[in-house]
Amino acid sequence: SSKENILDYRDMLGKPLVPVGKYRLEESSGTPRYEDTALLSHEAGEAFIKMNDAYKKDRGKGIPIESAFRDPEHNKKVKGSRTSKHMRGESVDISDPESFEWVKDNGEKFGWFFNPYDDESNHFEYEG
Repeated sequence: SSKENILDYRDMLGKPLVPVGKYRLEESSGTPRYEDTALLSHEAGEAFIKMNDAYKKDRGKGIPIESAFRDPEHNKKVKGSRTSKHMRGESVDISDPESFEWVKDNGEKFGWFFNPYDDESNHFEYEG
């Protein structure tokens, strides 16, 4: 099954990408082989999980993710930048207003920074 193949993806240090949740697929982007599993690099994923745990403790629910890791094919379909940190598993898009504001206010404690570019105002990048 395609789910088994998600572990084929590795971060820059050669570690498997970390599943951090599910996201809603845009119909126009097709279905990547990792389906709706939100993946991040090992370090970014561990930091996101800690941040999500803090969010759950504060708000009683998890952070909904619009986009996380994208392989080059999926990134091209969604017209992502050729240098997108999504392809390294070091960025997430969060559109839910409550979660967005919380991460914008608290994400830096976990190494996540708001980094809007172009018309994308829901983009966060892991800086460590």
